[in-house]
Amino acid sequence: MGLTTTIHPAKKSLSAVTWAVNKVYVTNTYVINKMGGIAAVAGAILAAVTAFTSATVGKAANWIEEKLAKGIPIVMGFISKQLGVSEKWAIRQILEHLT
Repeated sequence: MGLTTTIHPAKKSLSAVTWAVNKVYVTNTYVINKMGGIAAVAGAILAAVTAFTSATVGKAANWIEEKLAKGIPIVMGFISKQLGVSEKWAIRQILEHLT
């Protein structure tokens, strides 16, 4: 290996820091953009717990199922952002594995 092909250790750590900062930025940006959906899912879960305590289990179970179904796109979008792929591609891959 020649001197031109080796990577200086400082450059390695700088690229690692740059990568980490980018991941934090992408994550925070995504969470901020989806805060309304995240709050709706959290609120639904709390409302379902309240419904459980008032003995309406069937209604609470339906409510949780409905709200979790609404949370799936949020989770899918987050995972696709972290992987750096489009949401459509990720959904296609999941559907191919399910069928």
